[in-house]
Amino acid sequence: MHRKTGYFVISLDFELEYGVESWICDHKKNYKENIKGARKAVLKILDSFKKYDIHATWAVVGMLLGENRQELLSYLPEQFPGYENSELSTYNYIERIGQNEEKDPAHFALGLIRKIKDTGGQEIATHTFSHYYCEEMGQNRQEFEGDLHAACRIMSDKLRLSPFTIIFPSNEVNRRYLSVLEKYKISIYRGKIWLYKSNRLMMKILRSADTYTSIFGNHIYGIEHIKEGNFFNIKASAFLKPVNKSIPLLQYLKVKRIKKAMFKAAKKGKIYHLWWHPHNFGVHTFENIRMLEDILLYYTYLNSRYGYQSANMKEISEAAES
Repeated sequence: MHRKTGYFVISLDFELEYGVESWICDHKKNYKENIKGARKAVLKILDSFKKYDIHATWAVVGMLLGENRQELLSYLPEQFPGYENSELSTYNYIERIGQNEEKDPAHFALGLIRKIKDTGGQEIATHTFSHYYCEEMGQNRQEFEGDLHAACRIMSDKLRLSPFTIIFPSNEVNRRYLSVLEKYKISIYRGKIWLYKSNRLMMKILRSADTYTSIFGNHIYGIEHIKEGNFFNIKASAFLKPVNKSIPLLQYLKVKRIKKAMFKAAKKGKIYHLWWHPHNFGVHTFENIRMLEDILLYYTYLNSRYGYQSANMKEISEAAES
């Protein structure tokens, strides 16, 4: 009997400082080293992907693509999101942005993103222009469309690319905005499994348990289930938490749990979708890359044993249509 192909999908939310602007000051201050180390982590991750022939999707915040401050300002949309919580808007922090990538590597990353683009098997997706929160109170469809237009325009100008895939910041998928994506020929997004559809305390506790055990299942699914009307919803299976050096047992259980899900996906011909942010590896980079390569080495075993395939999100949508 012909064995169905299983797929190992990786996506990364590349946002640097734009993803943490709204954090409370103390938390953000404590995360500075992660942001600073994220650029080195990106290069190390790319090296690992090349070593193990891994295809991945990198969703980039459009504001990272400006070559300098003056150019970046020229891409700003006419309307900014009217969040009730104004601290969520990265547009409110524009005065903090420096002159260029050399002087402000936390807000500019065009050179780094071009290296990602030039690495085989890597898809550049959009993470909106400003790290736009689509489910927050106060913002609306028109503001989202303006932000997305800016993201597509700067990506076209600086990378000569049009995105096929969007990863919504904080995984806030607003289904009422999907028709906006159609106007820009974006047909792929990363949806949420049920454990991530609420941020209530109990759900956070369940998510934490899910990181280390499979009591809620392995969150794998068939490629035949990703097409939803005109869109491909390639749901995240798990967030790859960075290394916790203080609790080695949890580190072991986390990787064991991921490998178990990958094995099930490979054997049953299903999709397993792992995601994280490069800045998660910004500290303890060596240990985090070692963890990643442990997972990728296991992927190579599953590839040789079961024909398990690495694919980015665009490639998954193409496989679903074939």
